[in-house]
Amino acid sequence: MTNVKDEYPSLGQSGFGFDFLTNDYKVVRIVDLYPVNYICPKRGQRSQEDEMNPHRGKRSQVDAIYSLKNDSWRKFDDKSLSVICGIKCYSRTYTTNNNKGILSWLGNDTYAEIIASFDMNEEVMFTTPIPDDSVIGSYEETFRSLSAVNECVALIVYPLTKFYDRCWDVWVLHEYGVKKPWTNLYTVERIPGVERALGFWKNNELLLEDKLGQLFLHCPITEEKVNPSG
Repeated sequence: MTNVKDEYPSLGQSGFGFDFLTNDYKVVRIVDLYPVNYICPKRGQRSQEDEMNPHRGKRSQVDAIYSLKNDSWRKFDDKSLSVICGIKCYSRTYTTNNNKGILSWLGNDTYAEIIASFDMNEEVMFTTPIPDDSVIGSYEETFRSLSAVNECVALIVYPLTKFYDRCWDVWVLHEYGVKKPWTNLYTVERIPGVERALGFWKNNELLLEDKLGQLFLHCPITEEKVNPSG
């Protein structure tokens, strides 16, 4: 694994995508790099700053890239292929737009949640801010996850309270690297029994799961529940 002075590595995330320039499928392996004096505080002993960002001081870096065409791995030890954030394992998506494949993860930098992305063509990492808490709700009060809709990154936001009676805001990113291009695609009003959003279906329909584990679609036009098999 990557060996960086004053840091120790831990296996982080991986992703799969297509390089349109070389007509090649790639697997990207990312390691998490911690300062040698890093201590993750126990829950209940964290300060307010720790609760906001438990990944404080952590860096995520591309460790290796596998090429299906060449059937080989390339190792990296380059800080330019890193972002100052902790990448979250539960929230990842992949989009293709303008002959470019991009892997994206939800992560934390020093102060806030961000989008950390890897360009499959150019093999570079970069970050994009998410909408302000004043717009989507605070970190402490909302849960955020990533998906893809119409080959754009979608940010799904819902309140942590009212577990089975939630509303869902869907935000779409139209340009990477800047903050302004986020737009609110639509809001799903409270649907009793819904536990979580899983992603998108045809015609921007949101795939939801209820507390019994049953799946259904929400149509943003008719605002009706639809059976996905029907």
